[in-house]
Amino acid sequence: MKSSTKDDSVVAEIRGALQGKLIVWDDSQWMVGGDPLGRTIEAAIGESPYFMALLSLHAVNSSWVRDEIRYALKAGKRIIPVLLPGIEPEALGLWFDNKPLGVKYTTLEASLPALEASWS
Repeated sequence: MKSSTKDDSVVAEIRGALQGKLIVWDDSQWMVGGDPLGRTIEAAIGESPYFMALLSLHAVNSSWVRDEIRYALKAGKRIIPVLLPGIEPEALGLWFDNKPLGVKYTTLEASLPALEASWS
């Protein structure tokens, strides 16, 4: 799961809801000081069948989010864009040439069925 670090509270909420249903990898949970960022993240993306990108107003300004989405696209991963408040489907063109269908995130309770359906 990729997001701007400024969205860590939403990441933690989604990660908590998905634990036990699938393995959720995000850098704040799996990396420690000294890990090579690019290689470690690329390896995690390469090993995952899905890539969930939390897109927010913070992510618009994150080169890491953009780079990791590009890597996931290049690796042929199924990308699940999660549109946090403030991001509309029209904004998907900022990250994707061929816009995928995104999941609109309002609250965890309201959004969880659509998130779960996206990898089923």
